[in-house]
Amino acid sequence: MGEVTVSGGLDPALDIGLSATITIGALDYNSASGVGAKRLDWAKAFDLNGDGTFADVLNPGAELPVVQDLAIDFASSLQLRLNGTLTGTGVVGAVGGGMTMRF
Repeated sequence: MGEVTVSGGLDPALDIGLSATITIGALDYNSASGVGAKRLDWAKAFDLNGDGTFADVLNPGAELPVVQDLAIDFASSLQLRLNGTLTGTGVVGAVGGGMTMRF
């Protein structure tokens, strides 16, 4: 997934000149549903070389013409991981300002 950017603002009728842009650089999601279902421990789920040991890391980037590390090695404790930026500006009456936050 490439970066995803969403921008917007509040209804001008609210008289709060607030606008924001959020850019999501990466989203990792590991979920399970149903009775007794558990999230997958990606670091211990695969036996890619057939040696009977389930500790091979799935890395689709190893198959690219220019090899890249795209290892999927999430522990079962990982449910959601997100990184990116949130940038906003706002004016209420005569007071205004802006900020940028990385997450």
